[in-house]
This record gives sequence, structure tokens and C-alpha cells, in this order.
Amino acid sequence: MDGGGGVGGLRWTAEEASTIGGIATVSLLHSFIPTHWLPFSIVARAQRWSLSRTLLVSQYLSSTHLPPNAWFSSLAAVAVCCFYRQQQI
Repeated sequence: MDGGGGVGGLRWTAEEASTIGGIATVSLLHSFIPTHWLPFSIVARAQRWSLSRTLLVSQYLSSTHLPPNAWFSSLAAVAVCCFYRQQQI
């Protein structure tokens, strides 16, 4: 066994797996910063929305926000890995 990880037939070195893991960690942690949830709280309070309406609006908007970001993050991770591999050749 070569010890590499991968998806879809791609094999990753430890450095590439570390880069992908770092990107995933930063992506997850950045969702906790106030700019992602504070606007919903402020608008909901100002408009006197119920908790259920606030959650419904938040869920709808996050469902339109997450897929493109996940796609672009995956694309960036693959591009970084390809760049590193080209530099090693």
C-alpha cells in the first residue's frame, strides 16, 4: 500500500492531503464568524420575525450559498495539488 489517500482514482501525497485538510478546516471555521450569521439575527429582530421564519430564511439562503462554495473550494484544492505536482516534476 502506498499510504496515499484519494478520491475517484486520484492519489494524494501527505502534503496534498494536509493542504486539502487545511482548506476544509478553514472553510468550516469561517462559517462561525459573525458576518455569516449576524445579519440574519439583526434583520429577524428588526422585522420581528419568529424563530421558525428566521430559521427557514437562513436555511434557504444557506442552501443557495453552500453548493457553489463547496464546488469552488474543491476546484481550488485540486488546482493547488496539480500545481504542487507540476513543480515537483
